[in-house]
Amino acid sequence: MAAYRRKTIGAAPAAAPLSDAERARLVEATKKAGIKGYDMDVWVDKDGYPVRMSVGIGTPQGTLKTDAHYADYGTAATVRTPPESETFDLFAMFKRLSELGAGA
Repeated sequence: MAAYRRKTIGAAPAAAPLSDAERARLVEATKKAGIKGYDMDVWVDKDGYPVRMSVGIGTPQGTLKTDAHYADYGTAATVRTPPESETFDLFAMFKRLSELGAGA
């Protein structure tokens, strides 16, 4: 059985892997897009590993929802870089939202 936890996080994301400049750009783009924060629901197993995570990001256009499930910790995995057509630029998306007037 998994334990359930809920967290509400403000608009200034904790982005440890980003440089200070990248984090500043992300925070500014988040504010321009009108994102005030997000809710995160996490279920963890008996060993403390997440088994499910649901995130709802409040935007002026509605809530963006994502749901992820995790399993098979400790097993070997084959990882590949996805083709560019299966990725997107988060900063470009925020910039486009701000150009469209989101959050204005």
